Amino acid sequence: MTRLPGDPSGEPPDGSDLDGYVDDADGVEAVGSDPRTDPEPTPARPWSRRARRALGLTLVCLGVAATALLATPVLAVAPYAADDLLLDRAVRVALLDWRDFGPEAGRERLLYELDHLGIGQQVGDDACTFDDAHDGKAIRCAWEVALVVPLAERAVPIRFRTDVEVDASGSLR
Repeated sequence: MTRLPGDPSGEPPDGSDLDGYVDDADGVEAVGSDPRTDPEPTPARPWSRRARRALGLTLVCLGVAATALLATPVLAVAPYAADDLLLDRAVRVALLDWRDFGPEAGRERLLYELDHLGIGQQVGDDACTFDDAHDGKAIRCAWEVALVVPLAERAVPIRFRTDVEVDASGSLR
């Protein structure tokens, strides 16, 4: 048996007082130890505080980098997708003007909306066609943008299309 820290002699006292002694054979504390004075053993930590902090910082940096890589294509396409949504609205308005006031009014309204909404740079005046059929009228616009991928130095075409129709009764489809 060995005395726990604090006993200078290292030997058990005379008699049956064995408080504070640990049996070396099985590592079990002797009966009668006082839990208030005996320190609780702290579990061993496999990672130091510095290693955990470095791992956490590495994971945060990897998360930020992955988010940036995934967000870059979305941010590159977002302005053109927003222009396509604006073009959908402009084509609907032009088609209703064509239905109500004739083909020339529809063309003028479309050109005005393209300039007014600021989407004329990507969508040319010849990108939209006016189709007059026996069962209604339609305006169809198709345009594309070539996005350059920086690392590959390759252009990727992105195509947009808008089709709006009015049936013979004058209702939008």
